Amino acid sequence: MSEIEKPFKSKNGKQIAKTVEFEDTLFQTYTWPAVGPVPYKGRILIVHGYRDFYPTWERFIDYMINNGYDVFYFDQRGEGKTVLKDGTKGTAFDEFVYKSLTFFIDYNLKEMESEGKDTTKLNLFGFSMGGGIVLNYLSHGELKDKVNAYGAGGPLILLHPDTLPAKPLEWIVRAVCCLPFGKTLKVKTALKMEYITGDPVYHEYLTNMSNTEDLSGTFVETRDFILRGRDLLTDASISTVSKTKPLLIVHGDDDHINDCKASELYIEKLNKIEGMKNKELVKVENGRHCILIDSEPVATISKTAVLKFFDKYN
Repeated sequence: MSEIEKPFKSKNGKQIAKTVEFEDTLFQTYTWPAVGPVPYKGRILIVHGYRDFYPTWERFIDYMINNGYDVFYFDQRGEGKTVLKDGTKGTAFDEFVYKSLTFFIDYNLKEMESEGKDTTKLNLFGFSMGGGIVLNYLSHGELKDKVNAYGAGGPLILLHPDTLPAKPLEWIVRAVCCLPFGKTLKVKTALKMEYITGDPVYHEYLTNMSNTEDLSGTFVETRDFILRGRDLLTDASISTVSKTKPLLIVHGDDDHINDCKASELYIEKLNKIEGMKNKELVKVENGRHCILIDSEPVATISKTAVLKFFDKYN
């Protein structure tokens, strides 16, 4: 990764990298403190997408730290530089995904308290697979009430028809997950680069950074990120969403990976519940999947919408 020039480098942001242990996993974490001159507003905990890596977030992170927010990012289990204690990569599965997010919410609250910062100003923002995780946490998370506001970019609720695997393949994946080797056996995920971003600089960067192995995930990971997205539209999940916690979904209307129509349906279902407040969707015209690194004006519209939302509630 270090040999490939990053498309964006912060001029005044300070990155603090740490390895944090939780259960059998050594998580790679990164913190960027707010730099001012805008007064401190709060902290944003980022939950990244499938096979994501933090350099793709740096332009957005720089924007947020220059507008008053600390930003915390961790490589999820099986992703980035996070490894098991024995040095192997490990794999994510549904139960551990939420346990680890609960751990990092608590970790950030304690760190904010130790720094004398307002612990009521911790916010979550997830993208793609991470967006689906954040939305599920709003329904089922152990510490969901400790989070101030929730944001999701292009969340995985339902895959777009152009990306959705055929039903026979899905059932094969789900069947293999029941076998002992289902947690280690890998399946390739075919994502077209033209679906991800229309920005030529990021397009080239992601093309150089990615290879077939990078986009391979275990059968369990693949099963879980599809099913946890579908679960969001069930009555059981909708009914447990906090009526007052602020939520923003920002989704490109030209996303051929995660279906923007599913985000519309999710917000529509929420807002049909009596007493539901502060739930909104911003559809970004011509936005592809990675709206924060898309071509202009998509990227600017997207990051501005996120900042405006968090500013409203912090």
